[in-house]
Amino acid sequence: MRSQKMAVLPPDTEATRLQSPTDVCGLLAETINQVRCGLMDSRIATTVGYLAGTLLRGLEHGQLDDRLTKIEAKLGIVDSTRREMMPNASAKSISPN
Repeated sequence: MRSQKMAVLPPDTEATRLQSPTDVCGLLAETINQVRCGLMDSRIATTVGYLAGTLLRGLEHGQLDDRLTKIEAKLGIVDSTRREMMPNASAKSISPN
């Protein structure tokens, strides 16, 4: 049985701050260039790409949640349990008839 060499980044690789879609795009551009130049194993790049996509979705959800929270605040809706009306806000009740 042959042992596979694990693809890893060099120990002096610096952590990258990823707090915005722009940051993630920068990381992806850097990763693509490193793969193209033979400086990064494609398995690492594949993992970075997958995780970057997951992170982007999370960032998008966070941005949408922030926007929704602001809208809810203007409408007098509490964000904690989502759609729970504040005591002073008027609510229309729907009757079955």
